[in-house]
Amino acid sequence: YTTKFDFSGMDTKEPIEVEMAFAGRSRNSSTVTVSIGGKTISRNISQVNDLNIESLYARRVLLSESIINTEANPSVKVNYPNTSAESQGWIDYLKVVYGRELNFNNNQLPFRSKKLKDTDIAAFNVKGFSTQIVWDVTDPFHPKEVTVIGNQIVFKPEGQVKEFVAHN
Repeated sequence: YTTKFDFSGMDTKEPIEVEMAFAGRSRNSSTVTVSIGGKTISRNISQVNDLNIESLYARRVLLSESIINTEANPSVKVNYPNTSAESQGWIDYLKVVYGRELNFNNNQLPFRSKKLKDTDIAAFNVKGFSTQIVWDVTDPFHPKEVTVIGNQIVFKPEGQVKEFVAHN
């Protein structure tokens, strides 16, 4: 699996959190890898007995790691090489979380930051902001409009990861 993700505005000084759940089925032990830019994360997957219909069908592994990336727009590749003719693999999900500058240049901009949850007072600076509306959607059933002063949103995290959406 190879595709391009939109990493525009990525802060290359901040770590990237990578998480992937993968299931592999092979008669032999195998390895799955995720490469982002020049960094590679891999996990070994034990073999399964694919000749016995009552045995485990596939083995699930979780890859979770924080990496430092220096490329502005890295490529993302997942590799599961065939170790036997019957080898099969399935990606359950692939999550890539990274910091970026908040630049409002389209119809909607969702944003949050885990590292701010334990601070007393936090702020986001949003570039390109003029007459848009920002909502605190931490509780999606009770969204609250947020006041923006001089392209800045100031709030109290109260131990939560606050989630916001700016839109026209």
